[in-house]
Amino acid sequence: MRQAYATSEQVRDAAVGRWLDIFHAVSPSLHPAVDAVMSGSRRHVPCPVHSSPDGFRFFGDVNKTGMGICSTCGTRQGIALIQWAEGLDYLYAKDLVAEQVGLLPDNRYVPLLPTEPRLVPPPAPSLTRDEANKRRVRIQRILRTSLAVDAPEAEPLRRYLATRGLSTKSLDPKQFRYHPGLPYYSEEGEKVGVFPALLAVMRNLDGIGVTLHRAYLTPEGEKLDRKVCTYDELAYSLSGCAVPLTRPGRVLSVGEGVETMLSVMMATRMPCWAATSTSLLANLELPDEVLEVWIWADKDRSEAGEKAAISLCERAWASGKKARIILPPGEIPYGQKSLDWNDVWVTSRKSGFPVVDPVVRLAA
Repeated sequence: MRQAYATSEQVRDAAVGRWLDIFHAVSPSLHPAVDAVMSGSRRHVPCPVHSSPDGFRFFGDVNKTGMGICSTCGTRQGIALIQWAEGLDYLYAKDLVAEQVGLLPDNRYVPLLPTEPRLVPPPAPSLTRDEANKRRVRIQRILRTSLAVDAPEAEPLRRYLATRGLSTKSLDPKQFRYHPGLPYYSEEGEKVGVFPALLAVMRNLDGIGVTLHRAYLTPEGEKLDRKVCTYDELAYSLSGCAVPLTRPGRVLSVGEGVETMLSVMMATRMPCWAATSTSLLANLELPDEVLEVWIWADKDRSEAGEKAAISLCERAWASGKKARIILPPGEIPYGQKSLDWNDVWVTSRKSGFPVVDPVVRLAA
């Protein structure tokens, strides 16, 4: 039997007397205010949303109530305060608090590959059930031998992310794993070697993990290649799948690469999904609760990224959702094939991104 989710009231009751520790654990944007209280100061700090110099402070009984106030944005409490400060959707913010107080079910995510397969018509004609089962076993073996992304052995991953202006702290441990040594095969099927890799779970619209996206790295932290594990095509379809970096909100940001969407998430604090390729972006399926989609397209010399974004944008409008395409500013650098939003993050950080209205972030 699946464990029930805690209600917001249950989470808030369990957090009484613990809010400062919770804010410190899950909300980097509130760290200055936490530090001010812990140092015994009652001083105001910059607002975490619009950065006014002295616009925000906690109430005196913050550890009990979780209350904070911005002179412009108003008063918020606990879960809603984290939602506002980090630009998350409410349910995701509630899960962050529930996890800190021990009220988040261990089975809150659908298992990666359920034991009982289900048919998805039309079945792949060249795949036998025996081979499909072998693919499932291979994926489970990879997961069993993987490590947490913040494991001491994950130094190649930390080095790589550092070159992209990111860190393991931005990786949801329920979506990402690190593998110290995966075999890498050429297109001809020849084994090239064994390399570390970042694993990302690719999920369908039902939240079910269909397969793994592998980003191969060198021991020194350089990117080698990206591949998707072969999967049980008799039970699942990869079309429409994505790597959900956060839970979706009423406004959802989507794009191709994991690093690209991690950058968007860091810069905008909006809910983000990564499709991992142009074809999957073009065919991405959007949850019913998403009313507006922001498509952070890659700028390619082949224009493949823009074409995929246009395809998704048209489908979104046709289904009754609002949609917009955001291209990275500037020209593709000489000698490079593309320019994406992670490139912008590396060179300019948040200043290179469009300003997102706090109303939009709260709606998300």
